[in-house]
Amino acid sequence: MIRFIASSVLSAFLLLEYATACPNLSWIGDGYCDPECNNLDHQWDGGDCCESTCNGGASFDCGYNGYDCKEPTRGGNRYQFKKEYSGFELTLQCDKEAQAGYTIGYYYSLVSDKNDLGTKRSYSNDLTVPTECQQQFKGQNMPSYRTEKCSGERFRQKNPFCYDRGHIIMANHMDGTSQTRVDASYVTNLVPQASGFNQGGGSWKETEDIIECHRDFPDVEQLDIFGGMLYDDESNDYFFDSHGIPTPDT
Repeated sequence: MIRFIASSVLSAFLLLEYATACPNLSWIGDGYCDPECNNLDHQWDGGDCCESTCNGGASFDCGYNGYDCKEPTRGGNRYQFKKEYSGFELTLQCDKEAQAGYTIGYYYSLVSDKNDLGTKRSYSNDLTVPTECQQQFKGQNMPSYRTEKCSGERFRQKNPFCYDRGHIIMANHMDGTSQTRVDASYVTNLVPQASGFNQGGGSWKETEDIIECHRDFPDVEQLDIFGGMLYDDESNDYFFDSHGIPTPDT
């Protein structure tokens, strides 16, 4: 038996947006330019709307519905980059002009938990990922996310202005090998997460525990976990100066 878990509310919001913006995900990359799917979130209808990127499909020849090329070329300032690690995959939003980027999507699979090597807490850039696709900061290890309205360690979870260096792929799920531990500690796998969301009692921590529990059920062969982040509220983007990235909202 294989169970599929869309991890937490983040995935639910992301999937809802996809369902609203593009009526049918099977339309993507089928050779037919669908205006509803011709956006960055859906990789410009899988390339269907540009003559230079359309590959055609089983149903339609390229150009069947004409072209409406909105996709920036790879030589443009913004593009997406997929990075496959030893235990998971991340989709990164890259910005050449800003020389910084951040993660917008993720996917990984889990089987029964066989080992526990603990988590790694040294956060650094991944030298195999372009500079413009990850957070930028002073020093070798990424500093914490600090705001003027969050001071000290007390009551962090109740203070909406306190943020943690939150793992996208939960570190506890990647503690099985030395390589997955290292991969999960790269800056590419971190975003600002509200302390009340990330720590004990928060929905992200609860999701981590639920997944960790389900992977050891005797009738579970594999868990597939996927999701993403939306960045649609500029009012809480506190970390552009310190890290070069916005704050995820859902």
